[in-house]
Amino acid sequence: IQDNEGRFLDVNNGATKMYGFSKDYFIGKTLLDIGAPNKNNLGYIGEMTERAFAGNPQEFEFWGQRSNGQVFPKIINLTKGTYFGQDVLIAIAQDITARKSAEDAARTLNTFKLVFMIVSP
Repeated sequence: IQDNEGRFLDVNNGATKMYGFSKDYFIGKTLLDIGAPNKNNLGYIGEMTERAFAGNPQEFEFWGQRSNGQVFPKIINLTKGTYFGQDVLIAIAQDITARKSAEDAARTLNTFKLVFMIVSP
């Protein structure tokens, strides 16, 4: 749950497990604080946030950084809601590390097949 300044007001156990931080760590932090350095287009994310606050649910990819330093991709869905009478964004995130790894493996395999086809008689 994020306020209109992007600060976390609350997080669930899924977020603490995904990142490896305690719930208290998140409170008052923003996506900038939990994002992987130089991996996210913050201007684009700001636009997505504004659209969500305007009542238009948004979905985008975001690169996070776990407490151990590992960088990982996730999909974030943002929806406008209320929290103790305050307009907020409700963010639902899904770690897509396994999906990205499978996509990379498929691309590598397809590149290998293409190279093999070109060099084979």
